[in-house]
Amino acid sequence: MERVGYDAMIKERIMKIDRRHLLKFMGGSAVGVVLSPLPWKVVDDVSIWTQNWSWIPVPVRGETIFRHTSCALCPAGCGLKVRCIGAQPIALSGLTGHPTSHGFVCPGGLLGHHLPFSSRRVTQPVRLTKGGREAARLSTEQVASDLGGTLARLKADPAAGRFAIIDALPGRSTSLAYRRLASQFPGGAY
Repeated sequence: MERVGYDAMIKERIMKIDRRHLLKFMGGSAVGVVLSPLPWKVVDDVSIWTQNWSWIPVPVRGETIFRHTSCALCPAGCGLKVRCIGAQPIALSGLTGHPTSHGFVCPGGLLGHHLPFSSRRVTQPVRLTKGGREAARLSTEQVASDLGGTLARLKADPAAGRFAIIDALPGRSTSLAYRRLASQFPGGAY
């Protein structure tokens, strides 16, 4: 009789899974995963694997040179300190003591060294078509003939339209050339 009670008690203990048992199992699993080297080894292997992809650029090697310049991406003309390796700019930062920017740089200026690699960079003349949604590529000769024809038409017939130049960086020698060009057209505006 004693034996039957013992078997029933063992069967009851083995088959019964309550919330306490489930929480103990989950806690033990979590501690075991954290203390085992497996997740850390997987993270290490994944980081090494992702750094060896073929499309990741390899940094240039060479002497580090710092150069000072000003940004031409906006009219502010912020002072820049450019860190170069060889002739390749690697990083841009604000130039402290610059008379106009006082060490501050706009976000466009900070990312200026990435512009040569941008997919939106214009590498040849284009004309926007279909409401500005698509760009058709043009040859340099076609641009020169189209622009020359339009300028000749504006100069000959002032009623055809007006000629205007918007100079984002006034006060340069190029600005003087822009003013002289605008003065050649009737009603030309600078």
